[in-house]
Amino acid sequence: IEKVEDMVSASFKGTTESKTKALISGIKFEEVAYDPKCDIAKVTASIQLESIKNIDGQEINLKNKVFRRVAFATSTPEMAGPLKALRAAELDAYKQLMKRLVGFELESHTTVENYMLKSDLVKTKVLATLCLAEVTEYGWTEDGDAYVKMVIDVSDFEDILGQQVLGNEKTIEVMGEGAQKDTFSKVKERKK
Repeated sequence: IEKVEDMVSASFKGTTESKTKALISGIKFEEVAYDPKCDIAKVTASIQLESIKNIDGQEINLKNKVFRRVAFATSTPEMAGPLKALRAAELDAYKQLMKRLVGFELESHTTVENYMLKSDLVKTKVLATLCLAEVTEYGWTEDGDAYVKMVIDVSDFEDILGQQVLGNEKTIEVMGEGAQKDTFSKVKERKK
């Protein structure tokens, strides 16, 4: 869910939730990379599945496709911030993919009084299950903010979904962003 009030960027509030509940067996660890300088480990795992139940309880035929997932970890408390930013960037990328593939719900409430804007509230919301997205690149900016690039093969997604996605793109690539520090709160404090 994203919300902006009165067209002021400092009023932006974005919430993304990821829910997973499953009993899974047969996971293979394909790649394990460890950076001792930063104490960050990256693991790529994969699994081949016939079907799953989505968060709505519906059975989805996955047609034995292989799914990959990248995960990061650290044993150093100082590196928790960069990993939190990276996870936020990953969820942002998933949200962007869902908006492109499935669409989103838009809600707007605007009040004009005496020819002047009195209030404006815009909300967007997306709820969906996403599979087959792969992380192609990730990293951190000089400021410590994280980014994650993801790509999805539209034909694989259409094959599982059983319907065509609008547009004629073969792949969709997005870049999610995540911050270590809450910069919006600082802007809000300056406004007061």
